[in-house]
Formats: sequence, structure tokens, C-alpha cells
Amino acid sequence: MPLGDQSDDAQVFLIQIGQSLSVVEFLISNYGEERMPHLLEAIKERGEIDLALEQVYGFSQSDLDREWRLSVLLDPLPATPATDKPVPPTERPVPPNPGPPSSTPTFSVAFVNKWGTEGTGDGEFFRPSGVAVASDGSVYVADDWNNRIQKFTFEGVFVTKWGRYDGGDGQFDFPRDVAVASDGSVYVADNQNRRIQKFTSEGVFVSKWGTWGSGDGEFSGPGGIAVASDGSVYVLDTSNNRIQQFTSTGVFVTEWGGFGTGDGEFNGPNGVAVASDGSVYVADTWNNRIQKFSPGR
Repeated sequence: MPLGDQSDDAQVFLIQIGQSLSVVEFLISNYGEERMPHLLEAIKERGEIDLALEQVYGFSQSDLDREWRLSVLLDPLPATPATDKPVPPTERPVPPNPGPPSSTPTFSVAFVNKWGTEGTGDGEFFRPSGVAVASDGSVYVADDWNNRIQKFTFEGVFVTKWGRYDGGDGQFDFPRDVAVASDGSVYVADNQNRRIQKFTSEGVFVSKWGTWGSGDGEFSGPGGIAVASDGSVYVLDTSNNRIQQFTSTGVFVTEWGGFGTGDGEFNGPNGVAVASDGSVYVADTWNNRIQKFSPGR
């Protein structure tokens, strides 16, 4: 579509070429870089794009002379996409040699927020090694070398913390990872205490299980933990090169793995996650691969 603020010797055109869930992309022709700061207002003034255009997210010069690719954030995502509003053909001339529009949907990732610095105070960290998000948006961080768990709002505002170095209930010796169940229960892989600890969402101790060893329910440095939608708890028993599965109360269910390079074998696994369908994914670190397993193995 033609844009406003045009000079007598140039006509400026804007054509939509893609849209993701939160970003719409356009191809702009005959629009100089020096005029880019005024572009969003020009789009809004036309009123021909039925979108809640919030801000210019980014633009870059295309392969063609004086053509630009523009990304605009949407806030909120409209119920009716822009492509559902027809634009008369006379209102959308094609720039010279624009090239074929991409049929592949575009997805953009924008930085949102960050928090923390090295230290021991509230909201400070010393080698954070695990993070989990609850259904209400609360963020739990395994502050590994500070031997504690910190809880934040989804925006990074400090809420509470618990733990210190030692072997008692609610104490840690390198809490390597953290996971949150659908009921809000918080599980911590207490690495050097060779155990799993369970807490309420506010950090009140509930239970624990595990000791050093290689038998069922024993650990040699649990390095990762994940909770399935049915409450099953999967523990990455890193030094034993295996996965152990437990109920939500710590009752042993099954285990699999062993050192090696074959299917279902591990070499220093350091990450585990469970999908909504119950599939288990393991980062098999020193084998340089990801392994996927069916629910219940």
C-alpha cells in the first residue's frame, strides 16, 4: 500500500510478506533509511492494516536497492489477522523485482528481561544451574554454589528463598536442579547430599529420599530432575549414567541406562525434560546427543 509523507519524485509502498504469533513482516520499497523513525506513524495514519501495531521491532536492508524488510510487534495479537482484510489491487502495487514472497512463516524472538548478578544477597546468584517455572508463572532458581533455592515472580521480582549448606532437611550441598509439579510442589536434586528433597511452593520442607549408592532409589550425584503431568518424578542420576523414575512421594518405579554409547545408554547425562505426552528427553552430554524415550520407558 502507498504510505503518506511522499515526495513528488518517489512513491513509497508497503507490502505484507509474513506474520507470526506476535510479529508481522513487511517489504518496503523506495523508503530511505533516514525516514525509518517515522515509518510506524505513517503506517498507523493510513489505517489500512487492521493490527494493533505496537512498535518497530527491527528492519534491515534487503538484497534489492532501497528495499527494506520491516518487523513490527503486535500487542495484543488481533483476533482477525491482517491477511483477512482485503486490500484493493490498485492499493498494493508491487515494487520492481521484489522477488517471490516467502511461504515459510517467520518467527522472531525478542529479549524481554534479565535479573541477577554475582553475590549472596536476595536476587543475586553464584553459579545458578537450574530453573523451573510453575503454572502461576513463579520462577524457581537452583542457586547452586549458594546452596539455596530462590523464588521470583515472572518479572524477576524476588519473593523468597530457602536453604543453606549442610545435610539437614531443607539444607543443600550443591542443589544442581529444580522442578515444579502441577500442584506447585518443588523438587530439588540435592547433588552432593545424594538425595531428592520436596517442598511446598513457599519452601516448606515436605519429604526427601535417596542416599549414596547405585541401587534402586540410590544416587551418585543427581544432576537433573523433571516432573511429568501425572506427577511422576524423573531423576538424572548423572554419575550412575541412568534415569530413575519415582512417584510424587518418592516411591521407586523403574530405572534405565548404564554407561555406554548404545541406544538407551549414557555417558555423563546432564539434562532431562518431560513432554506433555510423557515422552522423556535426555541430554546425553559426553555422547554428544539427545535421546528420547516413551512414557514409562
